[in-house]
This record gives sequence, C-alpha cells and structure tokens, in this order.
Amino acid sequence: MGNMGQMGRMGHMAAVFVLAAVMPCAAQQIPSRLKWEGRNVAWWEKNETPESWVRGAVRIENTLLAAQKKHGMEKMMRNRGFISWMLHLRWLKLFPADWQQHHFFGDPVNRRAYVAVACEKELPALFLAALAPEDDDRAALEILCRIYRSHLILQWARMNEESDFYREAVVLARKAMPSAIRPWELEAAWLSSNKTPPEERRVFWNAWIKNFRQNKDLKVRGQIGLLRVLEELGAKRDAEKLEKQIITENRSSRFDLGIRIASEAVFERLQRHQWREAEKELENVMRRFRQKAGGHLFYALVQPYVTICIQERQTAMALKASGHLRHFNARKGTMLDSDISQLRARVTAAARGVGKTGRGGT
Repeated sequence: MGNMGQMGRMGHMAAVFVLAAVMPCAAQQIPSRLKWEGRNVAWWEKNETPESWVRGAVRIENTLLAAQKKHGMEKMMRNRGFISWMLHLRWLKLFPADWQQHHFFGDPVNRRAYVAVACEKELPALFLAALAPEDDDRAALEILCRIYRSHLILQWARMNEESDFYREAVVLARKAMPSAIRPWELEAAWLSSNKTPPEERRVFWNAWIKNFRQNKDLKVRGQIGLLRVLEELGAKRDAEKLEKQIITENRSSRFDLGIRIASEAVFERLQRHQWREAEKELENVMRRFRQKAGGHLFYALVQPYVTICIQERQTAMALKASGHLRHFNARKGTMLDSDISQLRARVTAAARGVGKTGRGGT
C-alpha cells in the first residue's frame, strides 16, 4: 500500500483528489481518486496499443508535474498515488516512442511481453529500483522481457516433456533469450536422448559455438560436442583439426583441456550404456595422461567415472577403474588424498554389498 510517512489519514484524504483537480482532461489516463492496485491492470486494459502508451506517458507526466507545482514536491513525495503513478510513468518512458523501427519492440510478441511484465505485481518496481545511473535502461528492459518470455516458454516445455512439441518449445525459449544457457542444455539433452541423426546434431553444435563465441568456457563445451559428432560421422580429419583448434585457443590450460576433451568421449559411452567401449576409452585416456596424474585428472575423469559405475551397478567396472588410483601421488592430509581414500571406500563397500547384482561391462 505504500509508506504514508507522517501524513496521517486526513492528509491522505486531501491528497487523494490532487490529480483530478489539476487536469480533468487526464481522467481516462489517471483515475480521479488515484486508485492504485499495485499492478494497475485496468490502465493496460484501457490502453492496448503502443500509440496509447506513448500518449499516456506524456499526459501522465504533465499531470504529475502540475500536481507537484500546485502542492509542492515534499507533499507529493509522501503521496502513495503520486509515487505509484510516477513509477508507472517511469515504466512507460522506457518504451521507445519510435517503436515501429525498434529492433526488439517492433515485434508484437515482445510488446506483449512488455505489458505482461508490467502487470506483474512486484517485478516492475523491483526492476526500476535496481537500475543504476550508468545502466542502459532500455537495453536492460529488453533483457528483462527476453528472460520473462524465455522463462514462461520453458515452464510450458517442462510441463509437456513427453509431448511432440517439447523441442519446439525449447528452441523458442532459446531464441527468446539466446544468451541463457539452460534452453541450449535442454535441447542438447533432447537431441542426445532421442538419438537424432548426427548431421542434425552437427548443425546444433555449430549454432551453439557461434552463439557463445565470446564465452570461452561455453564455446569449448560446444566445440567438444561437435567433436564427438565428427568422430561419430567418421570425419577423422575434421575431428583432428577441431581438437587442435580447441587446444590452440586455450593455451593457458592446454593439459587440463586435453583431459576434458578426452574425458567427454568416456562419459558419452557411459551415457549410452556402452560399457565395454567406455572401459576402452578410459584405458586410452589413462595411458595418455597418467604420467602427470593430478587433481584435474582425478576430479574430471576417475572420480565421476567410478561414481557413475557404482550408481549404474557396474561394480566390476568400478573395481577395475579404481586400480588407476595408484597413479595418484597425493600428499598426505590433502583434500585430494582424502577424496581418493573415500572413493576407494565406496568401491569396496559396493563390491561387498553387490551379491548377485555384480556385473561387468556388457
């Protein structure tokens, strides 16, 4: 309801008539008794077009200025109705007057998002309060509308995960907010679980790389995804070229990145329940990197590999992989030493309790 300060009830009742007194012609834009319900949905219902928003901003601003001139700024700054309409005006002035030519608000879908956000009870006020003087207000509003749209679409997608339009919804969500990682991850998971053709996945990962080209870590994730597809397609030359490119572009972490690239192939096999192939991939990676076995190799490959094997009840695989723990020379008392000991204990416990469920790669 707003903070009335020390005005008291009588002061509030007097201030309630201020705007109607100073500008009768604004009656359609501002209710005569300054009725405000937090969202003021009624105003948006009466003003459905972009033209009416632009005109309404001018009228509201003139009315507020006139009220302030007549009754004084101090009094108006304690008036709930004045402050509410001031925030409403602030929101309206973020909308571009030349909306027809605007790259974002020229789209009616985005204009509907702008109104939908405006009708949220607390979101507009929180957004306006968070804006700093150095911010690009309109760019920030665009981001907010994109996030809002993307979030709503994702909610619908999650409610219909088994539907034939799930992927379409996820794609729509990532197009609404291209910089958001979650829609991309959901589409990648869908492509993998639905065993889509490699060429289709190749197009997706190329789009990922292009979209996140300014984000080093996310770009690498896309490149590794593309690398796996190229290997699946048997495009050996293209795969080797891409792997060299990834390592060259990440010189400062070349060794760690090499482990990460190699590990992805192992986890791809595990995800597909290709147990024997996963074992072979693990052996290949360990032969390649075990001479410099350290924390990154343990945490990026061995620990999650063994954990997945235990969870999938592939106890024989977990036991065999735990043999690689001897390559890690962790200093006594370090976190790495402790985590290696804990992993050994988990494997031992799994082996003891496995009974008839123990089985190796198939």
